[in-house]
This record gives sequence, C-alpha cells and structure tokens, in this order.
Amino acid sequence: MKRYINGLYFLSLLIFISACEKSNILDKTPQDQYSETVLWSDIGLVESYVIDAYQSTRIGFSQHMLSSVSDETHSTFDHGVEVYVQGNISKENNAPWDLTEYSFPAWNNYFSNIQKLNALIEKIDEVPNAYPEAQRAAIKLRSDVIKGEGHFLRAFCYTQLMRMYGGVPVLTKASTLNDDFSTITRGSFAETVSLITADCDMAAGLLQPAAGAPLGRASKGAALALKSRALLFAASDLTADGTAADKYVGYERPDRAPLWRAARDAAKAVIDLGTYRLEDFGAPNKTTVAQNYFNFFKAKSLSSPEVIWGKQYSLANGDKNMANLWNGGNGWGLWASNAPTQNLVDSYEMEDGSKFSNHFQVDGNSLYKNVSATFQSPNPYYNREPRFYASILYDSARWRTRNPGLQAIDPLGVYDRRTRIVISGGTQVSKSFGLDTRQGPVSGFNGSFT
Repeated sequence: MKRYINGLYFLSLLIFISACEKSNILDKTPQDQYSETVLWSDIGLVESYVIDAYQSTRIGFSQHMLSSVSDETHSTFDHGVEVYVQGNISKENNAPWDLTEYSFPAWNNYFSNIQKLNALIEKIDEVPNAYPEAQRAAIKLRSDVIKGEGHFLRAFCYTQLMRMYGGVPVLTKASTLNDDFSTITRGSFAETVSLITADCDMAAGLLQPAAGAPLGRASKGAALALKSRALLFAASDLTADGTAADKYVGYERPDRAPLWRAARDAAKAVIDLGTYRLEDFGAPNKTTVAQNYFNFFKAKSLSSPEVIWGKQYSLANGDKNMANLWNGGNGWGLWASNAPTQNLVDSYEMEDGSKFSNHFQVDGNSLYKNVSATFQSPNPYYNREPRFYASILYDSARWRTRNPGLQAIDPLGVYDRRTRIVISGGTQVSKSFGLDTRQGPVSGFNGSFT
C-alpha cells in the first residue's frame, strides 16, 4: 500500500513539474519586441515609435502615380490601371488601389498607421509618470511634442484618405481584438474634415516652430499648412458646389462662404508665421526660371524657405525616391512608367501666359498647325513657359549624357522619339527608330506610348 501511495505521489509530482515546465515555455518574454508597459515608460522607445509612424506614412513617390489613373499621364505597364479607367472596378477587383507599386493612398496602409497613432495619442500622457519627479517636467516637454506629431501624422493620413475617398471611418481610439468591427460605419465628408482640422489645431499647439523641429519632423507650420490644404480642398467645387451625390463624397447643402473663410484664415495663419516664402527663380529670365525650378525639385536639402515639410532620401538606406529610374526614357535604360499625355503637355501655357490652344490647332491629319499671330515657329514645343521645359521631356529636348555605349550615336543626350524613313524613287529604302522609342536599341519594352 505504501509503495502504491508513493507511486501516486511521484506521478503527481511529475505532472506538476511537467505543467510548470509547459507554463514556463509558453510564458517566455518575447526577445524581439517590447511590452506595452516597457514602451510607454521609456521616452526613448516612444521616440522610436513615432519615427516608425513617420516611416509608415507613404512617401508620395513610387513607380506608378495617381496621374496615370487620370488624363494626365499614361501608365506604360498598366498594372491594374485598365480596371479603373475602363470602369470595371469592383469590390472583388479594385486594382490598382491596393497594389504596392502605386504611390496614391492605400487604404490598408493608412488605417494601419492610424491604429498605431491612436495608441500613441492614448498612451503618451502616461510616459512622464514613469520617471522620477525631478525628471517629469523635462520628459513632458518631449512627450508633448511627440503627442503633437501623433496628431499631425493622423491628420495627414486622414487628409490623404479624404482627398481620395471622401468620408471614411473616423477612428480615434486604438482597436483591440475584442472590438465589434461590424459596428464601424463610414464617416461623412464633413466629419472627416472636422477630425483633420481638430488634429491640426491640437498639433499646432504642441509642435515647435520650424527652426526648432528636427529635420524632416513635423512643425507648427506644417500642422497649419496641412489644415490649410484640407480646408481648401473641402471648400472647392469638387466637394462643395452642391452637386455631391451624398454626404460621404462632399457637402450636401453647403454654405460656401464660411468654408472659403475657413480656408482663407488657415492659409493666412501659415503666412503670418513669417517663416515661409516662395522661392525667387530668377524671373523674368525664362531660361533661369526653368533651370532653378528644375533644381528646386532635385535639391539635396530642405533649406528652401518654400519647403514647409519635406523628406530627404538616402542612396544607401531607407525609402528610395527613384523618380528618374521610374519615369525617364528607355534610351537611358530607364522605365518610362508614367508618360505625359498630350492633354497634359498642351495645358502648359506659352511664354507670354496665353493658352497653347490660342496658337496651335490640330488638323484633320492629327497634326499641330500654327495659327498664331504672335509666335511664328511651327514647332509646338517652342516659346513655352519655363515650367514646361523643366518638367516635360519632349522630342528634341536635351536631358542627360547617354550611357557609354550610345554616346557615339548621341553625344549630347537628346530625347529622341522620332522614326526616320528614307524614300528614294518612291520606294522606302530605310527606316530607323529613335533611341527612346519602343523599337529602339535599349529596353524597347520600357518605351512609352506617348
């Protein structure tokens, strides 16, 4: 009997030890992440958290642009654009909106970041209390700025979503796995704008002036400028002319006077800071203006007084801004992903500010004919405004040095989309294609169609 009791005791002990071991195995502290308790008690970790939120905010540049689902540019590779432009978009197939190759607002990306920012805004006020009394004031100064950044970034995410979709679900609390997500409804356009302006106001009250803000981080001016952008969009004909189909895409019965006043006052608040101004590009010298305008958008610093909030890119690490690779001509080994349509090209004015259509008309053979009494050149690319020459890579434009193998053919780096046909005695004797055509010698499949 004693042996039996001892056996039961030994078996119970084994079961107890086994249960403890299993519990210990399952209850291990993760080594690749911090607990919430640790995170919200360390201002250094919170700094890293908000920097990650910056990183999670879409960079604005990628291979395919929003302009390629409009009449501004043509997507050389489609990648779902045809689903939208041909009117075949559906819940089951909403390409290109969810594809990572596109720079325009991705629903999942922004709401994932909003969840992260909601948690930050909820928890940030607890951080100073984790420090000794003597340190709390200094920690609170830092946490208040981070809180302002959280409100700014949330407003930025909602502004991007609002400009694309109109009203969206207005979420101001971090969600949990136990939440009933079926109760979440779409917010109206007005509700979405209200959240954005409230967040911008909160951010502006907490953030530092531009001179005191770390490079690339939000400032008081950035928050006020974001509010100005959102309110100007909200007051525009697109959303406030009284033709909105419902409350989700615009104002149903808007009183436009207060909307315009709000937009005006928000813009004036930025101007009154006295920090920002437009660059002097060297007018009236048109060549100088074109060059300085071009240089502005490829500057390697954010020092310009025209930059309110900007982001720099490293060649070695982090996000890449490869605009030349994505959009340059295939004759340089580049991809020509977004090619300007003729509509966009024709929207650039003449050098005197008059409309291009006042001087050139398209004949029955789809050829441009000069009908101008002011400009005599038959070339539609002559006598255009400076922004045209800084922005559009047009046929015969000089751009950059060719790769070594093509420099003998083109030592100047001239964009060449022409097809040259030689006819002798009524017979075609040769046909050659420009370096930047789809039939050219370099990556023809990357050539644009425009």
